[in-house]
Amino acid sequence: MLLLAFICGCVSYQRDVYARPERLNESLFVNWFKNTWIFQVQQFFDIDRDIRVLAGSYGESREVDAEGNPPDSPLFTNRDIQSLTLDEVERDPNREPPPANPVTILKVKITGSPGFLGRDATRRLFLFKFDPPGYLELATGAEIVGSRLTFALGYNVPQTFLTVVEGTRNPRFKSGRAVASRIVPGEVFGFLRSSRFRHRREMRTLRLAYAFINNTDAKELNTLAEWFQNRPHYYLIDFGSSLGSDTTCPKVPRLGWENRWDAEVALANFSLLG
Repeated sequence: MLLLAFICGCVSYQRDVYARPERLNESLFVNWFKNTWIFQVQQFFDIDRDIRVLAGSYGESREVDAEGNPPDSPLFTNRDIQSLTLDEVERDPNREPPPANPVTILKVKITGSPGFLGRDATRRLFLFKFDPPGYLELATGAEIVGSRLTFALGYNVPQTFLTVVEGTRNPRFKSGRAVASRIVPGEVFGFLRSSRFRHRREMRTLRLAYAFINNTDAKELNTLAEWFQNRPHYYLIDFGSSLGSDTTCPKVPRLGWENRWDAEVALANFSLLG
């Protein structure tokens, strides 16, 4: 097992970010297990990375200009943040009208925050998500603020509206405040495989961006890989665990400091007897 981890850690994951996305249909458990456990072991046995960490240098980011800025990519667009007004941050990336009532439920969500896939009166598709019982405006507020700030920093997010849902004919979702994320128009291939962007500036900076909004549910499954007009588009989704929200309840203070299981932290604690 250690030999396998060593080999995996030495593999180069750099790929063409403009290539057609791979179709990924991993289950929630498989993706969680790989990213929570396997990836941590791979990182630990990545000799090149270990040497750079010990030397205090992670190396230069790839695909940057002379000033160290990343180029536009299927995940990221350079924006002049200083020129953005509050109205522009509040509106972007929305370019369409908000969903129109009544809303028809097509499929109810079974995990995470309560919600459903639905069609509005104009026959547009949205993913509607509501606040957890007892915590009004918690998850919906985190979703709107988190997505808007992430978009302002340059990353792709779907059109997301704060709305009041009516006319579903379902007692559970009869009426109430919700966020409605517009279903992207292209062919969805699953989620973004982050290894495509490994060592690129926009992926490294995303770690800082998510720390800024304290998004503790940052994972590959909370992304979308889309093929539209003969090019890939990658979106960041699901900001319900940003700020003080943990999607279904308020966030406890200990969240956001280290990985759920961190090989490097575990080794340090073991070596120093805690």
